[in-house]
Amino acid sequence: MLSIGAMSGGQAGYYLSLSREDYYLEGGEPRGRWFGSAVESLGLPELVEPSHLYNLFDGLDPEGQKPLVQMQKHEGKQGHRPGWDLTFSAPKAVSVLWSQLQDEERALIQDAHFESVKVALGFLEDKAILTRRGKGGQNLEKAKALIATFEHGTSRAQDPQLHTHALLMNICQREDGTWGSVSALSVFQAKMAAGALYRAHLAATLSQELGLEILPDGTSFTIEGVPKSVCQHFSQRRADILAEIDELGITSAAGAAKVTLESRQAKEEVSRSQLFEDWQATGEEIGFGRREAERIVRRGRELEKTPDRAIEDAASRLMADGAHFSEIDLIRRLAEKGQINGLSGKDVRDLSEMILGESPDVVRLGPERRGVHYTFKHVLEDENKFFKVCKEMDSNGARMLTPDLVSEVINRANAENPDKKLLEEQERAVRWLTSQTGDIAIMNGIAGSGKTHTLATAARAWEEAGFNVQGLALSGRAARELSEKADIECTTIAKALYELDKMPMAIRWSDQGKHFYFDFKGCQFELNDKSVLIVDEAGMVNTSHFLQLAEACQEAGAKLVAVGDPRQLQAIEGASPFGEMIDRFGSAVLDEILRQKDAWAKSAVRDFADGRAGDALAKFAENGLLTLTDTQDEARRKLFDAWLESDADIKDKLILTDRKEDAKFLNKMAQDARRDELGMAWVTVGESTLYMGDRVSVTKTSQARGINNGDRGTLVAINPLPGFKTATIKLDSGEKVTVDYDQFPHLELGYASTTHRAQGETVSEAYVLTGSTMQDKHLAYVQGSRAKDKTHFFMTESEAGDELSDLVKRMSKDRQRTTARQEQEKALGVEKDQTHELDQRPEHGRGFSR
Repeated sequence: MLSIGAMSGGQAGYYLSLSREDYYLEGGEPRGRWFGSAVESLGLPELVEPSHLYNLFDGLDPEGQKPLVQMQKHEGKQGHRPGWDLTFSAPKAVSVLWSQLQDEERALIQDAHFESVKVALGFLEDKAILTRRGKGGQNLEKAKALIATFEHGTSRAQDPQLHTHALLMNICQREDGTWGSVSALSVFQAKMAAGALYRAHLAATLSQELGLEILPDGTSFTIEGVPKSVCQHFSQRRADILAEIDELGITSAAGAAKVTLESRQAKEEVSRSQLFEDWQATGEEIGFGRREAERIVRRGRELEKTPDRAIEDAASRLMADGAHFSEIDLIRRLAEKGQINGLSGKDVRDLSEMILGESPDVVRLGPERRGVHYTFKHVLEDENKFFKVCKEMDSNGARMLTPDLVSEVINRANAENPDKKLLEEQERAVRWLTSQTGDIAIMNGIAGSGKTHTLATAARAWEEAGFNVQGLALSGRAARELSEKADIECTTIAKALYELDKMPMAIRWSDQGKHFYFDFKGCQFELNDKSVLIVDEAGMVNTSHFLQLAEACQEAGAKLVAVGDPRQLQAIEGASPFGEMIDRFGSAVLDEILRQKDAWAKSAVRDFADGRAGDALAKFAENGLLTLTDTQDEARRKLFDAWLESDADIKDKLILTDRKEDAKFLNKMAQDARRDELGMAWVTVGESTLYMGDRVSVTKTSQARGINNGDRGTLVAINPLPGFKTATIKLDSGEKVTVDYDQFPHLELGYASTTHRAQGETVSEAYVLTGSTMQDKHLAYVQGSRAKDKTHFFMTESEAGDELSDLVKRMSKDRQRTTARQEQEKALGVEKDQTHELDQRPEHGRGFSR
């Protein structure tokens, strides 16, 4: 892995104090070595001299005669920020194997590690070392790097941990020979790609030189034959840090780095010969010593490279990440997949260059320049095809209802239900959807603005005009809610696409033709010219799915209605065209929040939606609904106590978390607290033990069983007899369903949920455990808008930061995914072609946008 941390002026002494010529016998670590194109310009020797490093840390030339860069004010003092420590750490299995082998094999591993570090640093120098020039530093240009590398072999707990500190000096040389400071942002942006390149090159070299079998381990790798238990035994320092991080509730890299730094103990200067002797004695004791280590080394084994598979897997991941990508994104994903496909760092760089330069299936979205983005040809074609279809559908007014009919339906609906009379903007939205748009219509509403209630009246108008209204939603729970609250026949998008039988089966790479290809089947989805298809939560529906639905509607002569809020959670895979649809075709806008009862809460929801997290959190704090704690355990406990003490019905109070592990932990706490009121009967379903009376959540849709992914309910009956093994759940809708839990083990405790699973849900009270690195503007908006009566946030002080600064920064982070078309327009500076001018539409009034 690669971690990056800013250095202070005093850190030079730490690295130098451990450097020894005779480190193997006398203790310490090897001497530092210089790396980077700027080394030659400064006339530095290969090995790091202490005086040179001290001077360069201060922004001076190696001899300390003159400053190389302009001194900057930092914390009120004139001085120089030394730079950044880029720490490359070998996967634990590599360090463990290194600790148990003899000298020759150990040297091969050390060489492989350092060569891999150099590959990653070379990539950073080529793609990410930039310096500023011009007034206000507005111009960025490429520069030569200056890096001091120090190899270390142990953790501070004296466990084997092969790693290199690459000290990137905040000094770099421009092409004209002048010197400047490094722009750090580009380095951090390339961090994940550099770390992946390091691991890919290391994996390929170890496999080539030692015949090791490489296995995937998340986005990293491990070695076949090195037991996980042994790796854990030799990870005492990491175990201590993780325990403290978990206790403090820290999830950010910066927070973890701070804990790591603060918990550092001075390294004992034990000779490497003694360390290897101790490590190998320990290895023998725990069952993985020299003999076991040598058994998995098979030198001479031919390395098998499978670049096609790496390319296919990387392309699939890039498409899931969004609609477009940068060169650095491609290198990262290729390197991650290349680790287990035998690809070296050079292989990855070469493949990236080939794909971007030669493949006819990759399109550059703008002129050749630093940071330009690319997309796959079929993605751009799908987007263009989708908007072409939408434009054609928009111009077809054959399914417009008469204004008189729509007015009559609205008046009747208001008279029949005076307590839920449509607001003026909702009435305008009904008219827009039914009588003022062609075969494509859009409604954009802030969370809690009554979109479903508005759709119910629009659906009634269409049905009275003889149309068949069908609804689609991403989750089964959302589909059920739309069906029940709007009285619209509704199913999931996945089921509709299955019936279309047109989902891409896989992505493939043809090395001969340098292109990607896909397989599609024929279309079977049935719609007709009397159909209206409503797509709910449209901001989470990607272009590929939208295109299939739009084409089916156009072919059948049906109307497509997209409803949602582009500011809520983004598409799980790819990007949604919903925001661009609003820009190009206009929309009805619902802007008045109805869900929350208190005016301050409505205002806070709007703050979250607009990215003003600081203002929103201040309102919650003023109303006693923001709790900070010292530790994560305390945050969980206080949240749980508040949830338990609430008088709200148990199905109307929901715990929300950023992470699955927190939801799992709080679910168990809730179950344990309710054991006295739960029944004695219990059943084990998958990893969950469920008692009679427990709140349960369904995690997979089953049309045959009448349940949907996301449904919640109460376990009311259990039949554990062999041949039966059923559980009966009373869903929150009031319906009872019975499932055979052996054949359908997709139930879990339902007191707590991740925020992603709760989008579209409404409860009376929400208790939110937040602050993780997953947090962003979209997540905060959903978290703050689920509850009608009360939302209470809980987090640790370490994650919140001084005066909530860290939390505000994360909750304001905009991760809006744009289409490839939008990225192309931005890169080319093209203004959006407005398909319609608003004033061409009758009765547009307030509440519509173009």
